Amino acid sequence: MSLRPTENIEPFLTSSAENLVEISGVEFSYGSTKVLKGLDLKIARGKLVAILGASGSGKSTLLRLIGGQAKPDRGTVKVAGQVVHELDTRALYALRRKMGMMFQAGGLFTDVSVFENIAFPMREHARLPESVLRRIVRQFGGTMALDCAVETEGVIRVGDPVTLL
Repeated sequence: MSLRPTENIEPFLTSSAENLVEISGVEFSYGSTKVLKGLDLKIARGKLVAILGASGSGKSTLLRLIGGQAKPDRGTVKVAGQVVHELDTRALYALRRKMGMMFQAGGLFTDVSVFENIAFPMREHARLPESVLRRIVRQFGGTMALDCAVETEGVIRVGDPVTLL
């Protein structure tokens, strides 16, 4: 299944809901190790958010909860007004088609621009005319949270701000 040029992702990005992500009382454990304990977080639509923390503090786990790759032990995770961990497979897939995440294991292509790194998965999974793709990356790419931090010996180094074009 692929996104057709006539399908519109704008309602996902511009719906009337004030917050795109709402996390309430979330707890998550790996076995007996609690990683998230009563987390509350609201991310307003259109805002750029960076998630920083020490190794093992739950940054990637939080993204996995938002993307529906994991379910919280307690609490709720809502994206665009939908409780992610209550969605059936079809609805979860539809929601995921409207978002993009790149975990540290994924890496970025070092020989192309930030613009091309953002556009790559859209080129692979959606049949969009190049003009539409460029408009999407320009319009919404600036609001995407890119994990540009490099963790070295417990120190987080954040690079200079990046420009899409």
